[in-house]
This record gives sequence, structure tokens and C-alpha cells, in this order.
Amino acid sequence: MPALGALQPGPGAGPRAVRSEPVVATSPPRARHLPRWGWPLAALAALAVVISRRPDAVTNAQFWAEDGTVWFATAYNHGGFASLLTPYNGYLQVFSRLVAALFTPLGLRWAPLAFNLVAIAVQVAPALFLLTSRLDDAAPLPGRAALAAVYLLIPSFEVNANLTNAQWHLAVLATLVVVARVPRGRAWRAFDIAAVALSALTGPFGFLLVLVLGIRWLGTRERWFLLLGGLCLLCDAVQVWAIHGGGRPAVGPLGATPSLLLEILANKVVLDGLFAQDWTHVVFLTPGSGMGLVSGLIDLVAAGVVVTALIRGPEALRLFTLVAAGVLIAGLASPLVATQPQWPVINTAGVAQRYFLPAECAWLACLLWALTRWRPRLPRRVDGGVIGVGLVVAAMAVGLVTAWQYPPFQDDHPATYAAGLGSAAPGSTFVEPINPPGWSVQLTVP
Repeated sequence: MPALGALQPGPGAGPRAVRSEPVVATSPPRARHLPRWGWPLAALAALAVVISRRPDAVTNAQFWAEDGTVWFATAYNHGGFASLLTPYNGYLQVFSRLVAALFTPLGLRWAPLAFNLVAIAVQVAPALFLLTSRLDDAAPLPGRAALAAVYLLIPSFEVNANLTNAQWHLAVLATLVVVARVPRGRAWRAFDIAAVALSALTGPFGFLLVLVLGIRWLGTRERWFLLLGGLCLLCDAVQVWAIHGGGRPAVGPLGATPSLLLEILANKVVLDGLFAQDWTHVVFLTPGSGMGLVSGLIDLVAAGVVVTALIRGPEALRLFTLVAAGVLIAGLASPLVATQPQWPVINTAGVAQRYFLPAECAWLACLLWALTRWRPRLPRRVDGGVIGVGLVVAAMAVGLVTAWQYPPFQDDHPATYAAGLGSAAPGSTFVEPINPPGWSVQLTVP
């Protein structure tokens, strides 16, 4: 075997020139996987971000809206598992009812904490899934870590640490599952099945998931996508049965106009995502003369970024953006927000932000992808992508510094009501007020 860099003359050969080959210096390989010691740190960091936004979700856990009025009360009064397939707001919400069935026996004092902890776990799950090797094909680890951070930092008081709106984070997780690599172990396969089935049975998200699974099967012919698609289709059929049964509450007309659509997209997706804003806004376009034009220009720039990512970006990003667009369209076409015209109400800071969470994630993911490929004419040592990402970080930091913490819930003293329920007369109706003000839990004492 000749030595590296030279070809030696053979025995008996006369002197001849030695040919040299350049020695290529190899740089250390870039990390593609999070090391084992990194997982506890990543999980603790994600939990710290979520809990620090509203610490009372853990330190003084209380029910929020349907958490108490519907999930806990139904499980307490009628039995949790008996109500798993009972529609609410026109469709099944199996995940919320399943959690209530499991933890309602903890009572008024501790069930709210259990509900919140489950909701927080679901909220951080998409961020942690982004760090797994299942998404290596989508982006290198540093890029996925940045996306995980963005996901956790996009503010939305409405979907933070409550069981009622955990379905939105569950839908994001299920979407990441179906755009990721095929799982190879039994644990991962069980995880995928649970995520897709629970999401499809908790809201209308399964109709989009089955579309993506079909696209993936056509592109790869992997039997796993066909099997998972069949499961999702079965769950969708059950969801159609529930939707056909009705039960959707009366709401106001859309009140839709082209100008208002442009403003909603600019405000609730582009600006809210870029500046990490919710109730407290840094840049928010209020209806007025010329705002339709300004909104249209903002939307046009954002659309250019998204379309470029859809054409040239990785498959996972394209498919995730497809699902996010479907959720956005469905949310605007059939919202549950108000009894008055709904689009003017939606175009208000902090209102109905749940409908825009996937779209904000997709928009920022497309933007970060585009910026990492930005090659402006700058000095040789200056990376345009780093500058672009830095600008996005700075923009988000403005909103986060302005309003990091959400206001705590009004303290309704759940411990006092838990004690009162224990001393209530059998057969009587027990009422506990919960957040938001005007909501309550009504229980029939056994």
C-alpha cells in the first residue's frame, strides 16, 4: 500500500519523480444528533420557558374555561371514560376527555395541576421532537434547535399551559411526526400511532394529516405511511360521524372583506410571528385609510419568502407549510370566536390566536430557511445568513422583552372550594367559579 501523499518506486526501478497528492484537511463533522446528556438539559430548558411565561399554572394551578366547565365536570358527573366519544363544539375532543377521565379522581384541588402539567408536556413535545434524528433530513441540528426555540417563544396566552387548547400543540406534533423519517423501533412506531390518532380524534386536524400521509406514501412507497394513513382515515371517519351529529354553537357572520383578510394575515401571522407579540403588540396595523395597501405589501413580501421555500425547501418544510395553510384557511372560514361579525373581532391583538399558531410557525420556519441561504455581496468573512437570522432574533426579542410573562389567573382559591365540595350534601349542586371570569364548574355531589 503506497504511503499517503506519494507513490514509491518499485523494487529495481530506476530513480524517477515522486508524484505528490494534496492532503485534504478535514474539519470536524458537524453534530447531527443531540447527545444523551443534552436531552435532560433541552427538556428542562423547554419546561422553564413555558412555565416562566405564567408560573401560577404550576404554583397555583386552576381550571381554565372548558378544563373545568366541560372536561372535569362531565367526567365527575357522568364518568370520564363513558364520555370519550361525546362531541363538543361540533367535533370530538378525545385527548382532553381522556386526560379528564384519568385525573378527575384527584378532585378539585389537584386535578387542575395534573391538567396543566399534561398540557405543558404536550406544549414542549414538538420542540423536543424537532431535536430528534427523525428530522435530520429537514435541517441540521443547529437549525432545528433554532426552530424549536422559535416554537416555544411564539407567544399565545390562549394556548399556553391549559388542557383546552393543548389540541393545537398536539396537532403540530402530529404534523411533525408525519413529515419525519419512518420510525424504526417499536417505541417510535407506538409514539407515531398515538400522536396521529389522538390528534385526528381531537379536532378536525386529521383531514389534513391524511392528505400529507397520502403524499408521503406516493413519494416513498413506504408501507408505514400507508398504514398510518389508514389509521388516520379511520379516525377521520369517526370525526365525520361526530361532526354530522351537530352541536356546533351559534356564532356570528364572518364579516369578511378582502381588505380585512390582508390585515388579518399581516397582523396575526406575519407581524405577530416576527415580533413575538400577543396581547401586547409592537407593530399592529389598525383598520384605517391605506392599511389595506400596507397590509398587502407586507403579505406580498411574506408570500414571496413562503413560495420560495415551497419550491426549493426541504420536503418536511413544504408539507408542514401545507398543513399550516389548511389550518389557517379552515380557521378563517369557520371560526368560533363571537356572536357578532367575527373577522373584525379576530383582527384584534391577542384574540383567537390559536387559529394562527401553525401558520406563524410555518412563516418563521420559511423565513429562517430563506435567510440561511441569503448570499448578499458582503465582505468575505461576513455571512449574510447569520445577519438575517440575527435580525429575526432581534425582532422577536423586542416583543419578548416587552411582555415575557402573561398575567396570572384571578385567584379563585381552589383549595377552599375543594374543602367545600367535601362537606356538601349528597345530591346537591356544587358550583365553583373559574377563569376566565363568568365561567364555573357545576358538580352534582354523589
